[in-house]
Amino acid sequence: MPPDAGARPGLTLEDTRWLLTDIAENTDQASSVTAVPAGVRSTLVLTGGRVAAFLGCNQARGDAEVVRDRIELGPLMTTRMACPGPEGEVEQQVSTVLEGSVPWSITGDRLTLGEGALQLIYTAGS
Repeated sequence: MPPDAGARPGLTLEDTRWLLTDIAENTDQASSVTAVPAGVRSTLVLTGGRVAAFLGCNQARGDAEVVRDRIELGPLMTTRMACPGPEGEVEQQVSTVLEGSVPWSITGDRLTLGEGALQLIYTAGS
């Protein structure tokens, strides 16, 4: 199945602003999906071979090449503000996934990044 199977017409990985809504964690014992805490915002935009993200309280930018069902990310340059509480927790999870070769898929208006133990689930929009 292609990465964008079931995608909303006109919706693409690139040139769409993605808002993190949920984080899925998978272990040998259990799987869970947790909504991003109220008041915490994390976004992602891929455009012209670049990625721009708001991780939870810091900004990140870097090179990004979409190769079929993977995003090949170069090292991300980030601001370095201290991030206590829920913002810091979300930022740590997002930073963990946004490294190296990241699998992606779009279903409807939802983008899923990552595989295995941790996945980020974004919704198209503001």
